[in-house]
Amino acid sequence: MLIKLLVAIAVILMMTGPLPIKSQSMKASITDKEVETMITILDKSIVSYYVSHAGMLPTELDGDVRLIMGLENIDMTPFTYVKVDDNTFRLQGRLSSGSIQSANSGVELIEINPVTE
Repeated sequence: MLIKLLVAIAVILMMTGPLPIKSQSMKASITDKEVETMITILDKSIVSYYVSHAGMLPTELDGDVRLIMGLENIDMTPFTYVKVDDNTFRLQGRLSSGSIQSANSGVELIEINPVTE
């Protein structure tokens, strides 16, 4: 009985054809998810850079800074980074339906004073 049911379902699926999924929307969804993931990683790396460099944000995310962060192979095309102030930055990513900002974008980071002896 179970075999007959499985065969019937298989026949029905073959007759109806593939599901109408648009490949462009699927590609856009995957790309958007990649951008969302990478903006989280970049945000965390920028904050780590800020802490490890005595409260200094990078002026731009060029190849050298990304190499220090360990993210030298990232395509920065969908991302925009701007150093707003000494302890504030703005990181945005372009999605297929708008843009997204990182969690610490526009947030003042804690002032870090270098230790002097």
